[in-house]
Amino acid sequence: MTVGATMSPAAARRAPQWKRACLKASLACALLLASVAVSPRPSHGDEVSYRFSFAAGTVAPDRLERPLGLAVDRQGNVVLADGGMARIQRRTAGGELLAQWSSFTTSKGAERLIAPRGVAVDTAGNIAVTDAQRKTVRVFSPQGLLLRSFGSEGTADGDFLRPVGIAVDGQNNLYVVDEEASRVQKFRADGAFVLKLGGLGGGQGQLRLPTGIAVDGDGSLYIADTGNNLLQKFDAQGRYLRQWGGLGTEDGRFQRPVGLAIDAEGNVLVADTGNRRVQKFSPQGEFLAKWDAAAEWLAVDASGAVLTSSPQGSRVDRYSTSGDLKGSWGRAGARDGELRAPRGVALDPQGNILVADSLNHRVQVFDPQGKFLRSWGTLGTQTGQFDTPVALTVDRQGLVYVVEAGNNRVQKFDSAGKFLATWGRSGSGEGEFQSPAAIATNGAVVLVLDTGNYRVQKFDTSGKFLASWGSQGSGNGQFLSPVAVAVDAAGNAYVADYAGGDRVSNALQRFGPDGALLQRWTSGDLPNVNPTGIVVDGLGNIYLADHPRPASLFPQAGRDRVVKLDPSGRLLAQVGGPGIENGQLAGPTALAVSADADIFVADTMNQRVQKFSFLRPTTPISVGTPTPAPPPVLSPVDAPFLLSPGAGAALTSVAVSLSWKNPPSVTQYHLQVVPHTGDGPGLDLIVGDTALVQAASYTIPAPALGRGPYLLLPDMTYYWRVRTATLGSPLGAGDEGWNSWSEIRTFRTPTRSALGVIPVAPHDGQMLAGPSTTLSWRYTSGDVFYFEVQMSTDPAFETDPEKARASVAWNVVHGGETSPGNSWNTPSLEKGIDYYWRVRPRVQGDGKPVPWSPAWRFRAP
Repeated sequence: MTVGATMSPAAARRAPQWKRACLKASLACALLLASVAVSPRPSHGDEVSYRFSFAAGTVAPDRLERPLGLAVDRQGNVVLADGGMARIQRRTAGGELLAQWSSFTTSKGAERLIAPRGVAVDTAGNIAVTDAQRKTVRVFSPQGLLLRSFGSEGTADGDFLRPVGIAVDGQNNLYVVDEEASRVQKFRADGAFVLKLGGLGGGQGQLRLPTGIAVDGDGSLYIADTGNNLLQKFDAQGRYLRQWGGLGTEDGRFQRPVGLAIDAEGNVLVADTGNRRVQKFSPQGEFLAKWDAAAEWLAVDASGAVLTSSPQGSRVDRYSTSGDLKGSWGRAGARDGELRAPRGVALDPQGNILVADSLNHRVQVFDPQGKFLRSWGTLGTQTGQFDTPVALTVDRQGLVYVVEAGNNRVQKFDSAGKFLATWGRSGSGEGEFQSPAAIATNGAVVLVLDTGNYRVQKFDTSGKFLASWGSQGSGNGQFLSPVAVAVDAAGNAYVADYAGGDRVSNALQRFGPDGALLQRWTSGDLPNVNPTGIVVDGLGNIYLADHPRPASLFPQAGRDRVVKLDPSGRLLAQVGGPGIENGQLAGPTALAVSADADIFVADTMNQRVQKFSFLRPTTPISVGTPTPAPPPVLSPVDAPFLLSPGAGAALTSVAVSLSWKNPPSVTQYHLQVVPHTGDGPGLDLIVGDTALVQAASYTIPAPALGRGPYLLLPDMTYYWRVRTATLGSPLGAGDEGWNSWSEIRTFRTPTRSALGVIPVAPHDGQMLAGPSTTLSWRYTSGDVFYFEVQMSTDPAFETDPEKARASVAWNVVHGGETSPGNSWNTPSLEKGIDYYWRVRPRVQGDGKPVPWSPAWRFRAP
């Protein structure tokens, strides 16, 4: 479907590509959230706004967070994908930064790289980048100007499921490794599809979760067949030539090979990541040399030096052709004032900013202007040491309480960092923790969010246990994925639940000092927020850090921002938006608020803390419960008034009738129905049929006989909205001519009943006749998009599946338009070994698979 075309409902049902255009359009709208001061008009009361003030923790340009793909251009400059910062960098051979970018402009507006994985440089110096999450390849100029892009999500020719490695040959043809689809595709320089090779399996020419790729001077392809622990070679036409390797630690064997490169002599270099080494082979696969290196991706420069990326070490190393280390550049932010994944922020009585510098295992202190003052802590288990400090809080006397996820404890310090006390250990008893995630104090009590035990624990300031409440679930007082806690002066506790963002559950709950539930906001009650952090000010206003997983298609949905709510949950302001520039956020978590209502944000993925200054309004801000809005008075320019379903209504079928009240003289309506996760089917259609428009409703049917194509998925929360037009001529999807959008309503489709899967063959305990077999099963329902199969050689597979060594294969059919097969051909099996297998059905985007079938056992001959 082309978004914007006038379509009948029947035509809209045949449009599986609707969400691609909708996604691109919404990303342009998301720029509205990326300004440094965002001031939406609340539905009641006065407008309030903030502006960016400063960032603390900003690091020098040689900083690298997680370098992945590597390439070298004809000038000897190094191009790399910094996966931790979601950006591309171009540097000199010595590491000096020449250019970097993460955002770029398309014909649809501005977009960002999300998960850059592989890079390749063509003969003109243009840089091709794979984005594993966006399922695309982008080609940039050396300065970062977007030249072209191609690819989208799917398994058709030219589509991708998870593009990772990429290489370019002498004619500027591009070869892209699709890890999840277990194949490689070749494209011309303009993005036109040429051929494909591979396919899931363990035979010659088949691949399993491949990653790296390289092309030699003759056009031969070398592919890191990571899942099979092999290196495979193909000719320029994609014909299989040979392979070598296999699982092991001996010379010529691999444990998870990833990056590949070709040196000047045509030899092949392999990043043998599991064995922490680089191996060198002749073009025929003859082992030549090896050296120790924490390498994942490789490149070779004009001098023959071998460059390796070390994601865990946050650096690029340079080796001679014989494997001697010649130098390194890049580093993580570990110096004074630099941060790595800051997860907690608090203010002391003097206005100093304290930060839980999680991956540097320390606390850092900055003055009120963001200047570094001091730090304390190192990695360890002793008092005064930390293992992943994830949150901290400060009381009125300046005493500091730090909670550690790694050590499952709380430590207490004075304002200078002198150790005072500690409490807690791993466990589920009183005063024990499992992966605690947050901490808060009002000076009288200390609350710890005990995430792994799905509860809040309450202590006095000396660490004496007082009470606890909560359990796992979506009912009142329960938690699904609790991430943040706050406490007000009266001792009331506020708990943010991240799972509330994509399920109708407890996005935010308020408890009394005794743990009794006082108020509950579900995801439908809040302004499209996936909460990741929370703080409450002296007036009872609530501040939530908001980070999507993944972002909704609607631009109003949470997209890396902070929202400020009054005590009733009404939106007062929002700040931030996705990006790496000042005033933009990437994965915000913890928050702090000053007495002047300034906001301090732990901008976790940008490795910094940002301050947003409160701009005081000219009239006082009303607090408390707002006066209910009067019923809308409709006119030809008003938005339609949505009637049902809404407020997270739970449906009894995947069929739903959407209804609204139209303004007079409506000639068209534009309806959008989008899954909250941004993944899965939905609707984006324009209806101009007079009878349908006047009906002011639209019915989304269930699939016939339980089989696709699905227009809605089971067990999914959906957003929907409508806008109307009163013009005589048909309109497209652009904004011109349309009235305003309605408010957004939500509903949830029912949970799908368990689908019956019955294993058929091989029978339990059967001895096979050959080195491989076909697993087959029967299923009793048609609403299946694909099956997930697991095999293991671990006897614990039947009793303790989480510990089993399993291999997984799947068959994805997007849109449900055809039935998946109910069998899977295994790779070659190890002789005389017992194997265990099981199967379960999946629905694309369901997020909640049904249980596995019983495990069956068979033996290879």
